[in-house]
Amino acid sequence: MKRVIAILLTLIMVFCFASCGDVSQGGTTSNNTTKAENVTKEKKSKAKKFTSFDEIRAAMEEDEVNTATEMKEKITKINEDINEDYDAYISALPQIEEWYAYALKSAQDYYARLREYAIDYYKLIVKEIGVNNYNDWNKAVKDCYDAWDDTIKDFYKDWDDLYKDIYREYDSVIKDGYDLYNYDQVSDAWSDMYDLYDDGWSDMYDAYDDAWSNLYDDYDDIYSDFYDGEDDVDEILGLNE
Repeated sequence: MKRVIAILLTLIMVFCFASCGDVSQGGTTSNNTTKAENVTKEKKSKAKKFTSFDEIRAAMEEDEVNTATEMKEKITKINEDINEDYDAYISALPQIEEWYAYALKSAQDYYARLREYAIDYYKLIVKEIGVNNYNDWNKAVKDCYDAWDDTIKDFYKDWDDLYKDIYREYDSVIKDGYDLYNYDQVSDAWSDMYDLYDDGWSDMYDAYDDAWSNLYDDYDDIYSDFYDGEDDVDEILGLNE
């Protein structure tokens, strides 16, 4: 009889431990979910809240410098590995092609952020100045225009100079190949290099031109609607659609 009771007690303890384990695991899952939610909330809370026009202009300039610098650093690393060697250049062609694609995407992302900065600027005008005093909002809107126009043109100069440097770098490397390989082989390599550069430059210019036009269209719409007394920036720019 004692043996039966002992077995029953053992079984009861096993079931109790199993139940506790389930509760513990459930608590861990709940804690992990809560942590994930907190991280998401923390990221959202860290979103930049601009409180002055100077802050927005500074953010525009900083973003431009960082984007252009990162593009340059990546291609510089590739060129350091090539080290002005024809064979190394040929081997690095896949990386170079990837860099051109990366540079275009990086520029497009930057232009999207630049538009967001301009939109934040317009919204701050509404908040801090309003649209009733023409002289004040007119100056602020034109200041915003100057800010994004100067910044996007700085970026244009940075990537244009970089692309021209890349062309000169690879032009020199490939021409050294004439001393090593037959003319047709090296000539084809040069033509491929030029096509890659020319296509890349054209894509970058098209992205720049589209971005500038979009920013100008926003500016024009904002100016016209502010003049008419409208102050809902999201509605003016069709951001709610």
